[in-house]
Amino acid sequence: MHLQPLIASGPAFAQTYPDRPVKIVVPFAPAGPTDVIARIVADKLSINLGKQFYVENRAGAGGNTGTAAVATSPPDGHTLIVVSTGFMVNVSLYAKVPYDPVKDFAPISVVAVSPNVLTVNPSVRRRPSRSWSISSRPLPASTASLLRASAARRICRARSSASRRASTW
Repeated sequence: MHLQPLIASGPAFAQTYPDRPVKIVVPFAPAGPTDVIARIVADKLSINLGKQFYVENRAGAGGNTGTAAVATSPPDGHTLIVVSTGFMVNVSLYAKVPYDPVKDFAPISVVAVSPNVLTVNPSVRRRPSRSWSISSRPLPASTASLLRASAARRICRARSSASRRASTW
């Protein structure tokens, strides 16, 4: 989600926020899981904060179209985004994405978790075996520590960037 000023600007901002309707962008077509979750969140925020929060679907390019629109929107807290895993994965799938998931956004909250399950049609003769299971073979220690170190660096950069933005408000 994208909400730099709300995180960074402190109590004075929080007392008056929001002062107008807030758009929540879903970078996918209507009726999908991200859209449904965003609509539930928008409804609850509207009730709890007394201002309208509404959902706008901006589908295209695997979520990149709507995400880019939010990344270039004014950082005033009145344009939010609800994203799924594609938000971080797209950086490795596309040669160029029009946003930086760490520099252009500040997370607010995890609002839902969705498990991913590998399934097979029951008519398949060869049943999945233990060798199909990703978890049956742990990552080599060097790969696992590399992934943890990479994630830690991204988190530290994101926190450092958020701190710098906070000092400018």
